[in-house]
Amino acid sequence: MTMKLQDSHRHLSIAALVLALAPGCFEPDPARGSGVDDDDDASSSGEPASGDTTGADDPTTGPGATTLDEGSSSGDATETGTGTDDGSGTGSTTGTGPGEGSSSTGEVDEMAPQVVEITPADGTDAVMDETVTIVFDEPMDTASVEAAFPTATDFVWSEDDATAQFHLPMPFTEAQASFDIVVPTSVTDVAGNALEESVTASIVLAPLTVLEIDYDASLTGNNTGTWFYAGDTTGDTHRYGGATFDLDTLPAIGEIEGLHRASIVTQVIDRAGAPDDDAIGGFLVDHVTFESRGALANPGMLDAAFGTFIASDDMAAGTPIEVEVTDQLSGAWTDGDAAFQIRVRAASVLDNEASDVLWFRRGADENDSIVAEGVLEPDATHRLRLHVEYFAG
Repeated sequence: MTMKLQDSHRHLSIAALVLALAPGCFEPDPARGSGVDDDDDASSSGEPASGDTTGADDPTTGPGATTLDEGSSSGDATETGTGTDDGSGTGSTTGTGPGEGSSSTGEVDEMAPQVVEITPADGTDAVMDETVTIVFDEPMDTASVEAAFPTATDFVWSEDDATAQFHLPMPFTEAQASFDIVVPTSVTDVAGNALEESVTASIVLAPLTVLEIDYDASLTGNNTGTWFYAGDTTGDTHRYGGATFDLDTLPAIGEIEGLHRASIVTQVIDRAGAPDDDAIGGFLVDHVTFESRGALANPGMLDAAFGTFIASDDMAAGTPIEVEVTDQLSGAWTDGDAAFQIRVRAASVLDNEASDVLWFRRGADENDSIVAEGVLEPDATHRLRLHVEYFAG
């Protein structure tokens, strides 16, 4: 994708050699030098440059200085003609060092980049994977490519910055839907050359089934009421919260094409003490199996956390919560488990002899006074549930 000025230099050198060996076949115009694209007034007049008292060929200021173009002045190539300076302009061509858009040999990239391949490819049907790969024919300005996909995450670049792979959220629905992956003209290569025209891969998304599995209090040996809580006690020991979801409504794992995403949804409905103290370290979620409330305190479960349920700075009453459990549900589903259970706990307890607690919403109709002022009650939107998205096939 780069212009090869090096080849042009080679041709000029050969031409200069031929002219030097055959002086009788070329007569210089006394009113004009013969340099190529020479912008130097002194060299184009055939006279030595101002201040040159020797008449020798100065490769940068004398009559032999040849400028190919503005970009080549940043190259690092030297070509010297033969013979003495007779006004013919057959002197030296000297770059001043590599610069942006040029190589160490004086090569200047003035060519637009090209998209070699997009995956998933144009025309692909039943797409389920949100991973996109774009291959360019040369190293790219990575920032310009990433800016062209503002909703994308997890960019991974090849060593030469010519291939980008990233996660691109796609608008899956319960019916097949068309989606375009567009590489716009705002993307540029490392020399600043932009894509000449946008490139689009039009694909068809697989239909997605969305299932909401509500918390089932009859399956959980946890707190009474329609809420659950976690934190610590006045004696500075852990308080654990737990919830169980019945998986009987899911089809057999072999009957689906793939699990897209699963998450636990709920809401902070009240708080006490200082659960947002940095020392508590936030609240964690574990994928566990328990038959009674007492089992939640099993010390063997303390190292089972797989994610942050809520961070220390987001614990105001009314805060919605959604934590991804895709991998955990996939394992339970594959194993044929009848239920999916989680436990919520503070990462640490506070040594303050106070109860530092968060209460979380279970159902949609809390009526036991564990709802802070200003928190909507009832609120079906934030009821405790397992949100599952899968491709039915």
